[in-house]
Amino acid sequence: ALGAGLTVDNPHGVMVLELGAGSADVAVITMGTVAYCCSLRTGGDTMDEAIQQYVRKNKDIDIGLPMAKKIKHTVGCAYRRSEEIEMSVTGKDHLSGMPKVFSISSNEVYEALKDHIRAILNGIQDVLEQTPPELYSDIVKNGVYLAGGGALIRGLAKRLSDKCRIPFVVAEDPLRAVARGAGLALKNVERLPFLMR
Repeated sequence: ALGAGLTVDNPHGVMVLELGAGSADVAVITMGTVAYCCSLRTGGDTMDEAIQQYVRKNKDIDIGLPMAKKIKHTVGCAYRRSEEIEMSVTGKDHLSGMPKVFSISSNEVYEALKDHIRAILNGIQDVLEQTPPELYSDIVKNGVYLAGGGALIRGLAKRLSDKCRIPFVVAEDPLRAVARGAGLALKNVERLPFLMR
């Protein structure tokens, strides 16, 4: 939240979704404390694995996790596109072991990722259901901030906004939000006594 430029020590509620490599963490913060949060066992790494498994199952081709990550960043999306985009990928034929070039589309990647996106959506809805009404109104007004590499998945903010009917905003430079926030916390530790709890 600090790294996204949010004020966390006043009585208003702010909500952050951090989509990291190992997990997706959702929190509502007010008065310098976490009012409610949840951590989901889905993140960038599990999404990469899902793409890898999808390609193996549906195309009989093996690809490495770095290639799966490249696919996610290049054509990955959080919804079915009316106009698909594709990329050409080189993998290893599962049966022959020989190199094989194939195409994968944005909608295929969506199919690989949809269960993970649904899990994130369910986690957000769970946190919103547990949020006190006075903080909920702040979140509806100001939106939910997305941080972490997963925030860059094409269309994720729009998909979450459409489903939750709350604005979702990608933080400036979401990849570095956590590191930047940690630095700010250390520089201002005397002003943030909640960090010592």
